[in-house]
Amino acid sequence: MRTGALLAAALAITTCITLSAQPAAAKVPEGLRDIARAYPAPDAQMTVSRPLWDYLASLSRRHASTFVAPTQAESNALLALAKKDGKLDASEIDMLEELSSDVTRSMSIICSDDPSLRVSLGPFTVFINTFNPELDALWLSVWNLGEEGWPTLAEAYGREDLPRLRERITRVASAQVGKVAGQSSMSNRYQPLRDLLGERYGWNNAVAAEHQRGGRLLLFRATERVDRTNGDTMPNFLYDWTKPSDYLVG
Repeated sequence: MRTGALLAAALAITTCITLSAQPAAAKVPEGLRDIARAYPAPDAQMTVSRPLWDYLASLSRRHASTFVAPTQAESNALLALAKKDGKLDASEIDMLEELSSDVTRSMSIICSDDPSLRVSLGPFTVFINTFNPELDALWLSVWNLGEEGWPTLAEAYGREDLPRLRERITRVASAQVGKVAGQSSMSNRYQPLRDLLGERYGWNNAVAAEHQRGGRLLLFRATERVDRTNGDTMPNFLYDWTKPSDYLVG
């Protein structure tokens, strides 16, 4: 075989090895791809699979007869059952959000296999402490997807009917913005922060027009929170330009 042919064969083999070794591209979590379905307006009810319903029904019956709240182990078991297939679908995300609500109200839990099966269960502190970090981590994974995840963040933040979701995303985003702000100062002309805001603003310009306001509002509120937390030491002009033109209140 001639040298040229040998080289071509070697390059082909190397390319195949390189391509096969590449990890699968990260994607927005399946349960969040349809924000409207994953986050219906709060209605004090949830529809869950039969295994989840059975488990929640057992907790409900015990609490009704003994007033004993779920334990940490039971809360962990419920989360593990929801994630049994390795992911959270829209109904499971809705369940975690409803059960981790800090609003004192009884939740109606409906079985997806048989809607006539219903039980009631209120939010408990153990659920709040267990599920909130899980949901925060879910949204952090979307933030970390960069441009791939930005349309989901912009759409979700545009949901004015979900203030608790907005607060969750603000908390997650501001923690990440804060890391970059900590590396920014007059000495480097706040370049790391300016780069972050400029890059994400550019991504926001590419999302659907009806979701762009949500993305701009997220950038502004997350950065504003960092500034306020740090004693308002950051020049406001660094991030004021990101807020929507119709922005009126904080």
